[in-house]
Amino acid sequence: MSDHLISTRVLAGQCPRCRTLVLTGIAEGVPAHVDPHPVAPAGELTAVVQGRATYTVKQGELVRRDALRVRSLRGPVVVDHRCGEPIPAAQLAPPDPPPAPRQVPHISATATRVREHLLAAGPDLIWRIAVALTLPAEDVTTAVRRLDDAGQIQRTDPRPGMPTHWAAVPVEHVPPY
Repeated sequence: MSDHLISTRVLAGQCPRCRTLVLTGIAEGVPAHVDPHPVAPAGELTAVVQGRATYTVKQGELVRRDALRVRSLRGPVVVDHRCGEPIPAAQLAPPDPPPAPRQVPHISATATRVREHLLAAGPDLIWRIAVALTLPAEDVTTAVRRLDDAGQIQRTDPRPGMPTHWAAVPVEHVPPY
């Protein structure tokens, strides 16, 4: 196998000269040491004006950016490391937003009210849920059946012949639709 124009996975390490954190790897046959913080477009422009190479991190490898590939490469852009010359903080890319909290799929307004009641009050019987929410028992029974089918609630006492207490399933355990 030829070592010509190979790329390797990016690894975290220290700059041998200034001991700051850098990412190292071989990008298309050329060893690269880059600052680990992605830059915004203004940061990339500053780096290019300073004569520094820029790279896109793609599938864990560094891909060198140039005038022909700058528009086609998607992903975080990092800049060649130079000791004592960091990119200004204002030109760094903003951090990724936190993931949105997972929500359970909507079934119906009544089902949502029943699930919220079970989350607030804990396990309960169908007739108690109907009384607490001032809903007909038939509507609550239908909502409970649909919530159970969707995996959003579960029986807490499945013994035959006993009244069934229902409890809400935590969001992280609800199967997706």
